[in-house]
Amino acid sequence: IFSATLSSALASMVGAPKVFQALGKDKLFPFLKFFAKGYGKGDEPRRGYILTFFICVAMVCIGELDLIAPIISNFFLMAYALINYSCFDASLADSPGFRPSFKYYNMWISFVGALLCIAVMFLINWWAALITFVVVGSLYLYVRTKKPDVNWGSSTQAHVYKEALQRTLRLVKIEEHVKNFRPQILVLSGYPRNRPALIDFASSITKKQSLLITGHVFTGEMSDHVKNLRSHGAYKWFESRKIKAFYNAVVTPTLRIGTQVLLQALGIGKLRPNTLFLGYKSNWRKSEPEDLEDYFNIIEDAFDLKYGVGILRIPEGLDINKIPDESGINDDDDDDSDREEHYDDSDEEEDENGEKTKQHGSSHPDERKVSGGSYNFKEASKGAVGPIKLKRLNTVEEGTENPAFDPDAPNGNTKGVRPKLRTMLSSMSTATLSSRFQEVQYGTIDVWWLFDDGGLTLLIPYILSKRKIWKNCKLRIFCAGTKKGNQYQDEVRMSSLLTKFRIEYSQLTVIPDMWKKPTLTMYKDFESLIHQHRLRPHESPDDYPWKISDADLLANKQKIYRNIKLKEQLLIHSPEASLIVLTLPVPKREACPAALFMAWLEMISSGMPPLLFLRGNQENVLTYYS
Repeated sequence: IFSATLSSALASMVGAPKVFQALGKDKLFPFLKFFAKGYGKGDEPRRGYILTFFICVAMVCIGELDLIAPIISNFFLMAYALINYSCFDASLADSPGFRPSFKYYNMWISFVGALLCIAVMFLINWWAALITFVVVGSLYLYVRTKKPDVNWGSSTQAHVYKEALQRTLRLVKIEEHVKNFRPQILVLSGYPRNRPALIDFASSITKKQSLLITGHVFTGEMSDHVKNLRSHGAYKWFESRKIKAFYNAVVTPTLRIGTQVLLQALGIGKLRPNTLFLGYKSNWRKSEPEDLEDYFNIIEDAFDLKYGVGILRIPEGLDINKIPDESGINDDDDDDSDREEHYDDSDEEEDENGEKTKQHGSSHPDERKVSGGSYNFKEASKGAVGPIKLKRLNTVEEGTENPAFDPDAPNGNTKGVRPKLRTMLSSMSTATLSSRFQEVQYGTIDVWWLFDDGGLTLLIPYILSKRKIWKNCKLRIFCAGTKKGNQYQDEVRMSSLLTKFRIEYSQLTVIPDMWKKPTLTMYKDFESLIHQHRLRPHESPDDYPWKISDADLLANKQKIYRNIKLKEQLLIHSPEASLIVLTLPVPKREACPAALFMAWLEMISSGMPPLLFLRGNQENVLTYYS
């Protein structure tokens, strides 16, 4: 007995300091860092040896073995119980890395062994067993709460993978139902840290409750971008902003091909994106025709693949890659000198070398035109949730000129339009630009539900209104009246529909003038917008498919009128909204050139508050049934 005791004591005195040293190196407990230092070639834990010596001396000085035996025995039994359970748990996780060499090993024997150890603990001394459980439980909770940056390859990690795989396979067998629809978003963001507002906005929709994937397309050869495909920096950035998302990068010859790859291949089983988000291409009039066609075709491709599409535009722009990263977190694996394809709402565009050049001014008078009254963020922030109101509008006579424009201004220029907004934007700090949709929003979310797209244009604003940063915003819904012009019946019908859908709103407005012609001033403004993209007499539509011919204008006459009229109504009703969500016009390759489609978007969104063009894929996402 004496020899066995001496052997165990010596083994513990040698082994315990090394375990203690390992704990110090893992930085699990700050006060153990002192004992992490090693000495000599063998990295001997001399400080741990000294501590162990004094502990042993203290136990010997007690001079009463029966007094400390229950506690010591219980801690040993707890260690054996945890080792047995760890073996059982590793076997249960089916991890290929757990390969026990013991010939007669059985996971259930380990489990029974763990139970027996716990039972013996209470049989020896129940109060000592309780003390042991409290101490071990406290240590476990501390480590779990602290979340140390260490990778042990634990069986818990194996369980996470196994459970995720099993649930994903189980999800494949579940039939989709409109009641369980969730917007699962693919964001064409490029480097996530360069477009924080776009990703923050998408994240406020998914908010850990549905899938969010950021897509990054590198154009060129695979060998040139292998380093850039690493995702470690992106996930560090997500973690710093508390965003739950995935990052995927691909290398393809063109941006459109890369986006097609992402649209078709991303996801697994039912965990696949169903909505594409991208930034508005504000430099479309200066971009190369191929880039313009790519942007237009990407939207068409998304609709062809049954995706919903959202295009976000904010006044200050989405791209901050020219601004230093204040978060202190940079992509170590990213090379910003490489050409990066993305679309955003900034006034910067890439030259032939992939470098950013600032555009000072415009060759067209309406390049940065701001239409409508001043947009005051402070005034918009004073909104509060109020009672539901039905608002009926008076019919506006045809030919009434919009006061937002000065008819005497040359070339249709605006006069003194929204100067406060321009001043505010020029003085915005980097922090403001990078946290645009992380701050609490006030005012209104204006939903312009103009066409039935399955309900996505209604569902996403409703989801936003339930989020923490948007919950102070009132939800206002605008819709077009019927051509018959019975406004009262239109209001009653729409109110009944929204009630059945259980969409909470503060105001419903039926616009009676959406089917009438726009004012002459606004139409001339639109003509100046498309002037440089008109097809010249000596040019062929086959050689310049992105340009606008007279036949295109004639074929899309009603759509042009409707979109210009829509801008007039936006200036009247939503110049100070916190967010506008508007049904995206559907482009058609055969009947609508890329330049004409972009002119529609420019006409509608120019000079407005943050605006989201949104359109579903015609599949119902709202139902009467709860």
